[in-house]
Amino acid sequence: MILLSLEYLNSVPTSGYESFMRTEKSKKAAFSRSLKHARLTAQSCIGLEIDSASIKAAQIRIKPNGTVQVEKIAVAELKYFAFTEVPAIIRSFLKEHGFKRQRAASCFPRNLSTIRFLHLPSVNARELKEMVDFQSMKQIPYNKEDMIVDYEIVSQGGEGYSNVLLAITHRNVIFQHLDTLEAAGLNIERIDINSRGIFRAYRYFAQIPETAADGKPKTADALIDIDYAHTTIQVMDEDNLLFTRAITLGINHLLLKEKKYQEESANANWQAELIEELYRSFAVFYREHTDYKLRKILLCGGAGNFLHIEQNISARFGIPVEMYSFTDKIEFAKGLNVPAQINGKQVSLMGVIGLLLPGAYRPLNLIPPQVKSARKRQHRLAKLSVTALLCLGLAIAGSYKFYEAVNVKALQIESLQQQVGALAPRVDRLEAMRSKIEVIREQFTGKRSSLDFLRELYVVIPEKIFLSAFLYDETKYIVIKGTAENMSEVFDLIPKLENSPYFEKVSSRGVKRRKVADKEVIDFEIQCSLIKDDSETQPDTGTENQEPVPHEPSLPPDSADGLPPKELMIDNEQTFQEESYETNETDQDNQFYDELQPDMIETQTE
Repeated sequence: MILLSLEYLNSVPTSGYESFMRTEKSKKAAFSRSLKHARLTAQSCIGLEIDSASIKAAQIRIKPNGTVQVEKIAVAELKYFAFTEVPAIIRSFLKEHGFKRQRAASCFPRNLSTIRFLHLPSVNARELKEMVDFQSMKQIPYNKEDMIVDYEIVSQGGEGYSNVLLAITHRNVIFQHLDTLEAAGLNIERIDINSRGIFRAYRYFAQIPETAADGKPKTADALIDIDYAHTTIQVMDEDNLLFTRAITLGINHLLLKEKKYQEESANANWQAELIEELYRSFAVFYREHTDYKLRKILLCGGAGNFLHIEQNISARFGIPVEMYSFTDKIEFAKGLNVPAQINGKQVSLMGVIGLLLPGAYRPLNLIPPQVKSARKRQHRLAKLSVTALLCLGLAIAGSYKFYEAVNVKALQIESLQQQVGALAPRVDRLEAMRSKIEVIREQFTGKRSSLDFLRELYVVIPEKIFLSAFLYDETKYIVIKGTAENMSEVFDLIPKLENSPYFEKVSSRGVKRRKVADKEVIDFEIQCSLIKDDSETQPDTGTENQEPVPHEPSLPPDSADGLPPKELMIDNEQTFQEESYETNETDQDNQFYDELQPDMIETQTE
């Protein structure tokens, strides 16, 4: 997309499409925006003009320097018995001449629409729309629901006023036109009036009348475009379209007259009717614009089909008449049949080509508002559908990637599990060997095992004391529960345990007196901390690097075989009376016993 620069607009001659924006920067900017929009439209749309007797189609390209090149052009007479045949005729016409684009901008004859010129005190777009809506209700003698109304800004003055062209068309005309083209397979982007296309085509290339000096009448030019089914009359000055009218007098009427009269008589008769219509049109113009004077009359379109038409019109109105050749100002692609003709008569191309050219402001668009709203909703739904499809596609792709990654991980886990299963027997053997090695290492490193502590208890505990329970936590404490004949034996046991190299922090947790078979016995409970390593009790001799020798407790003479000569008994089923004597131990010691882990070793002997 390329936008024509303002520097280029300033550098070209005053004649041509740039001249109608030659003074004010705002107009240049507006024209540049319009040119950009027109270039985009021309690249994607075809121009289509349809009336009661002919059909025209054009496809153009606007170059970056503003030059217009016609890539395709076609005209044909429209013949049908029923209007329902028209869509098929249009479809066949476009296919025959190689038009493949589905988007189109269309226009219909000026005489099917009512046009009013308004002078409104605002240049704000929103305010102008409100004013136009109000004025349209005053201008039309019909229900607003039956009419399609749109407006186009013709010019805006420095005093804050806008000259607006108000177009009013019956909704049946618009819907019939729209339905016909959509039935032909076209997507209609814009519906305009052919007189607006003629005006834009002329203003794009022609030299504009100069502004009159103070005190002199303003000048205006009349443009007469003669087409196959009708003739369009327009009067314009430097900035404004001042007057527009269409009459049902075209080249097809000349052909009908030629069938009744000789060619020369038919030509003269047709020109006489045209001059009469021009006289009526100019009279209305002068009545509405008393301060204007016609500078010249320009004949275009099919004016070349009529002999001496310039002289006849000039003689009637006393002002210069010129032939304006629109086709000489544009480029045509090679192989195009130009000028376009129907039944051997030249027809106008200004309306269909001007439909795609830029103007100073937003062009008319008579597509009904409800159709525009429906298209916007459809466009939004299409965008949402595309977005939803993209999101769904991304979700599916993400799910597939996730499933693929999970599947790969599952295969890896399965493979690792197989490897673990294969190694499990070896691991079990190694674990058993490690346990045995750990036991051997403990023996050689001086670390004591539960057997060492049991052996030491066997040595320390007197013969008259019987053990009922032995709770062992290899990392912290040992708890001894037992029975003695008297209290002194219990108190004698505590110092023996403290003097042992295996125990420390010996304390009594409590004693209880009870009777068994008329004999009084003492139940006691003692706890003490463990000394796990011989190095903790041996003095420093400077031989830290030597391997410690495990401590072997000495056995009494009567236990040379390593077995205790005394019995440890437990009698948990006897019924007895007991008297409880609690020692003055701290609450902290009692809390410790409550916190002993259930995995402690509990040894009971009978």
